[in-house]
Amino acid sequence: MNIPKGYKLVPVEPTEDMVIHGFESVPDECFTDYKVWDKYQEMSGCQQAAFRAKLCWAAMLASAPTPPQPIFDDAKERELFEQIISKRGWSTEKVDGFYWESYTHFAWSICLEFAQSRAKAVEDE
Repeated sequence: MNIPKGYKLVPVEPTEDMVIHGFESVPDECFTDYKVWDKYQEMSGCQQAAFRAKLCWAAMLASAPTPPQPIFDDAKERELFEQIISKRGWSTEKVDGFYWESYTHFAWSICLEFAQSRAKAVEDE
């Protein structure tokens, strides 16, 4: 899956860690850089609320877990491949692990290569 630059895949429901980081992101006189704190104090109530919301969002995004990556599964890919070729009337018969019909074996090798490269591309992201 390609995620556009500037976007991030996050859970539908925030994790406990995300929530904690979010509510701990509020500016605080003791822990916030004094220049940021001074600017924050000069803001109107609405500006402060917007600033806190942005801090909270940034903290939650930063602490969001990395989504699980799809893993290449040879058996699932083969099952899907065989469903597709049987619908087209091609043979799924195998001899010593190889498809009996050369064109079926050739098609499988191409599908397998695509599936492996998709899985590799996701790992590299």
